[in-house]
Amino acid sequence: MYNAAVVRADHLHGVTLHDLRETWGVNVGGAVITAAHLLPIMADVGGGSYLISSGMPEPKPEYLTLSLGKFGIRTLVRILDSQFASRGVHVASVTIGGIIASGTRFDPDAVAERYWSLHGQSPGSWDTEIVV
Repeated sequence: MYNAAVVRADHLHGVTLHDLRETWGVNVGGAVITAAHLLPIMADVGGGSYLISSGMPEPKPEYLTLSLGKFGIRTLVRILDSQFASRGVHVASVTIGGIIASGTRFDPDAVAERYWSLHGQSPGSWDTEIVV
């Protein structure tokens, strides 16, 4: 499971190339590098699940770089699914539309159940995204 992100408010006015590189590197780059090392091995040994945390179901101008990164994650999942599903590797994202907190619809136990349900899906009926 890949669950890393740079979460900070930023917007078009004031964002720098450094900001874009830094946030993209964590939000998407780390997931790509992890997949490049892990997924071929998983495929060679018979499969498994590579689940990625996502968010921002709708882009927010006040979180420009995070919005771009989370869109990138969803695109990455689709690309990896097209390359590895036939080799037994389930690639999917859990898109969380808010702050994880006990007693809310983003309760950590409920969110964890979404990951577990993705992992337990049967080949051929794999979802590539669940939105919480």
